[in-house]
Formats: sequence, C-alpha cells, structure tokens
Amino acid sequence: MLVDIYTIITRINHYVIPLFIIYVILRSRFVYTMLINKITNIQAVAIVGLSLLAIEAVHLNNPFNEVMLMSTTVISVSILSGMLFGRFTGTAIGFLGGSLALLQGEHGLTVKLAVVVIATLGGFLADQYKTRYGAVWENSALALKLATTLFIGAIIVVTIVLLTSEANVTLLGEVTISFWKVIGFCILFYLVQNFIVERYNINNYDVLAGEMLFARRLQMDLVSHKVQRCVDESVRVFGALHPAKDVGGDWYDYFMLGEDKLCLVIGDVSGKGVPAALFMVVGCMLCRAFKDDAQNANPAEVLEWVNNDLCENNKAKMFITAVCAILDSKTGELIYSNVGHTKAYIKKKDGTIVELPVTNKGVLGFFGNKKYSNSTVQLEPNDIFLTYTDGVTEAQDTNAVLFGSERLEKVLSDNRGTVESLCESIVMAVNDFSAGNEQSDDITVLAVEYQNLDCRSTP
Repeated sequence: MLVDIYTIITRINHYVIPLFIIYVILRSRFVYTMLINKITNIQAVAIVGLSLLAIEAVHLNNPFNEVMLMSTTVISVSILSGMLFGRFTGTAIGFLGGSLALLQGEHGLTVKLAVVVIATLGGFLADQYKTRYGAVWENSALALKLATTLFIGAIIVVTIVLLTSEANVTLLGEVTISFWKVIGFCILFYLVQNFIVERYNINNYDVLAGEMLFARRLQMDLVSHKVQRCVDESVRVFGALHPAKDVGGDWYDYFMLGEDKLCLVIGDVSGKGVPAALFMVVGCMLCRAFKDDAQNANPAEVLEWVNNDLCENNKAKMFITAVCAILDSKTGELIYSNVGHTKAYIKKKDGTIVELPVTNKGVLGFFGNKKYSNSTVQLEPNDIFLTYTDGVTEAQDTNAVLFGSERLEKVLSDNRGTVESLCESIVMAVNDFSAGNEQSDDITVLAVEYQNLDCRSTP
C-alpha cells in the first residue's frame, strides 16, 4: 500500500506538475502573440529547443524507464506544438525528440525507431492541420478531435510494436499509464485552446472598446460647440447630446450665415450605434457643406439639398428626421422647416409655451426631389426656441411609461435660467425619470435665446 502511494506521489511530481508548468507557460502573452501570428524561423527554433529540453528532462527524471512514457511524451509534445505553432515545429520536435529517445534506455531498436517514426508523423500531421485550417481556436472541436485521434492512434501503434518486440516491459502498466496520459493531453489541449479563445476575445474587445471610445470623442467633438453669442449678446445658443450607446445617430449643429443670420440644425438618424453614427456624420457634413451657398437660402432649401444628396447613395435605406431653422438676429424672425421630426417649442418671455407643429411629412434620404415648406415665427426679446429628438419624450421608466411632451413642457415652463441650464435640466429630468431603466435612444436638445442684438461667437 505504501509503495502504491509513493508511486502515485512520484508520478504526480514527475508528470502532473510539469504539465501544469507547461500550461502556465502556454498562457503567457509572449506565447499567445506567437499563437495568433505566423511565427518566425527564430521563434520556431526556440520552441523546438525548449521542447527538446523538456522531453530530455522527463526522460532523465523517469525512475521507471517506461517505454510507453518515453514515447507518449515525445508524441504529445510534437502534436501539441504542431497544432499550436505549425511551421514544421511539430515535425522537428517529433523527429528530434524521438531521436533523443533512441539514444536512451535499453529497449530494442524496433521500439525506438517506431517512436521516432510515429512522433515525426504525428507532428507533421499536426503541422499540416495548422497550415490548412489555421489557428486551433477557429475550429476547436475539429482540432481537439484530430489531436485526440492522432494521439490515441499513436498509442495503439506503439502498443502493437511493444507486443511484437522483445522489450522487457510490463505491458498492462505501460498501457494504463499511457492511456491516462491521453486523457491528460486532451485536457491540457482543451485548456490551452480555451485560453487562446479567451485571450483573443479579450484583446479584440479591448481594441474595439478603444476604437469606440475614440469614435465617441470624434462624435462629441463634431457636435460640441462653445456657447454661441452675438457681439452684444443678442443670441445665445446651446446644445447637449447623450448617445444611448458609445456612439449614436443624433446630432445638432449651428453656424452663422453671414453677419446676421444663425442657422440651427438638429437631426435623428434611424437606428443606433455605429451605422447610425456614420450616417449622422454624412448628414452633418452635408449641412455644413451647404453653409457657403446658403447666404440667401431658407431652411426648406437646405433640407431639400441634403435630402437629394442622401438619396443618391443610400443603399442601406437609412433615413433622417430633421429640423433646420434660421434666425435673423436683427429682426428676431425665425424661419424653420421640420421634416418628420419631433415638434419644437417657443417659450415666451412671460412663460407661455407655444408648440410649433411639424411642417413636412416624410424623412430625409428616401425620396429625391421632394419640396419642403417653411414656417415663420417672430421671436421677442428673451424668447427661447427649443428643439429636441424623440429620445427625450420617448424615454421610459421601469414601468414602460413614456416621459412624454407634458413633462418636457413642465421642465421648459419651470426653467428660469439660461439656455445652458434649460438643456441640462431637460437631460437631468429625463435621466431621473428613467432611472433604473437602460437608456434606449439618444437624447439630444438644442435651445436658442433671442435678445435682439448683433452677433458674434465667444468662448
């Protein structure tokens, strides 16, 4: 009984612990880098050299000098290296490792030559798998099945060789040990393959997360402006954008047309995420491109031009709802055109809320050569024009109740501060209302306050 316990402990020290160390090494970032890229000749030589040192160490520390242990060690290392690294590493390890086995022990030449041939063949087939099918994580089930088949097949062949040779071995013990080594090899291969998938996914996620963060910054830089004022603070405009995902399809923009007119645009692209953000950039840039030619244009003409350009190459069938408004800073005349967007509001100086209806049905990007209409309102000093996207009114609480127009109008009515505080109050009210519920749509607001003075832009 004591001998059996000693034997088990000895085998754990000699075989299980080295396998664990090999697994830890294979999990290193250096090895992972080689696994996902084509290894160089120098790296291939290093892998072969280190593998041979490991095989030699197992042979030298083998107190039982089993033939099957010697052969299965070489076979397992050659197959594992071939499946993971390729570039003839498995073939080289199988041949050179078998040659090491050939020089050791007192067993017959037939057995040793069989080890050389089987290990070399196993490593070669594993190399060919890597060359033909690529990385093992691309088809893990097939890779594990093939590796297991190769190893078990090699064990069967070696067993037959032992049966027909004159080697003085205890066959039942040898085969039992080797069979358990097959199971251990499969477990090791499975763990390594799972680690590769895990690290590969994590690295891809890190790269994607970094790219999405950069894309978010680009989008926010695109729509974020300093507070726009006129030279004597006649007009003050402010916008806020909060995408539902890293990037979104909402945008707002404002810019001067000549010295006296301020153009404001807000848009909402169908969908969310990256596709919507890309289409959003197109819409935003088209509005900006029209800036130099729009000195005497009206909002409907701006949106007609954008719509026609979007329709030319819109195979994805995405669309935009938008509001374009032009405010004359000297007269207070506000001309706006609303194509399928949410209704806008005017908050009068006395606190009265005036609803501005949608002027045009449809959307931008579907049907070309559409004609849109304008509406005109007269702003008095301290009047505020507010527009927003449906992410505000369609925000939901945990009971799927919508934020709605009434709550928005109340926030607008209660606000007594600047356009900055108004926009921030709306966003805060929506977030408080939908607390505990994931944001389902982009939230964007744009507000302008008229003071009837000349215009400039200051920080």
